[in-house]
Amino acid sequence: TESAYWTRHSPDKQWPEARAGHTLTYLHSPARGLDVAVGFGGHTSKQKYLNDVYVLDRPADSRKPHWTFPTTRGTAPCPRSSHSAT
Repeated sequence: TESAYWTRHSPDKQWPEARAGHTLTYLHSPARGLDVAVGFGGHTSKQKYLNDVYVLDRPADSRKPHWTFPTTRGTAPCPRSSHSAT
């Protein structure tokens, strides 16, 4: 029987600015070694709207989870909050 449980992690180094109204999409593919959560946008407590992308990588080995902030190309979407992602 498989059971699910919550685990508190302390990612290394830096992390995204505190926010609400963002999206966080979980991508998991053991065959590809992929176990990440991709975040986008939202707004700060001072109503600053954001359009940044950040990724929480959960390595399969013994390393701690860590945030990365990928460099994007092309025209960025307008800053937004309370949107959806699929």
